[in-house]
Amino acid sequence: MKSPGHTGRKRRKTMGYRTRRWIGVAMLAIFVPIYVLIAMEVGARYIDSLSGAIQFVYYLVAGFAWTLPAMMLIKWMRKVPRPNPPQTFRF
Repeated sequence: MKSPGHTGRKRRKTMGYRTRRWIGVAMLAIFVPIYVLIAMEVGARYIDSLSGAIQFVYYLVAGFAWTLPAMMLIKWMRKVPRPNPPQTFRF
């Protein structure tokens, strides 16, 4: 026998805030050093032989480019799980 508030739909488990936060921190801790190493290597191999203005623009863009994926990840980390919708009683 079903309970009065049961609608027959399966409840979907959502990831908890703490779990989401720890996954995000781990991903940032992995992503940022790898990004820095790649940006430094590209700069050392290809950009250092170019003019100072181009070097400045490259390092300016490369210095801020990591923030876009980091912001998306932080936004995902801060997402609060939605509470379960109110159950409607059906006769």
